[in-house]
Amino acid sequence: KRSITVKKSTNYGQVISRGKVKSIADYYLTPKRPAGKSQTQLKGAVKRNGIKSLGKAFLIPIAGKYYPYIRVGKGRWNIKRLTSPAIPQVLGNQEITEKLSAEMLKYYNERLNHEIMRLLGVMN
Repeated sequence: KRSITVKKSTNYGQVISRGKVKSIADYYLTPKRPAGKSQTQLKGAVKRNGIKSLGKAFLIPIAGKYYPYIRVGKGRWNIKRLTSPAIPQVLGNQEITEKLSAEMLKYYNERLNHEIMRLLGVMN
């Protein structure tokens, strides 16, 4: 909700989304913290039905939260933080846009019906 701005107009409205690339930990990550010495497989997802294995990823604590990283080279510091798309990129996805449009149309029809009934004086 924080990344979305709605601009209202008499003829039409605009939905504008701005945001930065986020960590997978901000969406869905399991386990959320390391479980002792055992090496558990990390899994993550951005969409609800897209849970996937993160391969040889491992968790590093930063400011009280754990973030997934993966090694990209031989050296100690050759690691890369695993990120997900930014919210504007997710909203640009055709599948997401279609679901969002369907939900908006459903909500619009409910509100329109309610307002018509209110103006006619018919109470449910």
